[in-house]
Amino acid sequence: MFGVILWSDPEVGKAVIWCEDHGDLAYYEDAEHSANLDRLFFDPGDYVEFDLCVDNELRRASNAHTILAAEYRSVAHTLNRVRAHTPHLPVAEEAATSAQVIHLTDHLRGSPQLA
Repeated sequence: MFGVILWSDPEVGKAVIWCEDHGDLAYYEDAEHSANLDRLFFDPGDYVEFDLCVDNELRRASNAHTILAAEYRSVAHTLNRVRAHTPHLPVAEEAATSAQVIHLTDHLRGSPQLA
């Protein structure tokens, strides 16, 4: 599967990935990262390829590698900006009143990037 890194913490080797199927987010944890801190890790906006499995209803990514570094940095930035300006509502109400779908496949076909 392909996706975009929305959040990462290089110090602990963890990341959250927005998946191309627009399903639940996938969580990535590099078990060997702490033993190899000199290795580059993912940054928000990196376009990655990975294997996906479901473990107790949690989507987990593994064998992840970068396809295009920082290709969709604006996606992560825009989601953070929208979230910062959204009133704090209960999750169900927020999803029903303020959801904005940003289609990853539109970006892959060459449509303009988000500002």
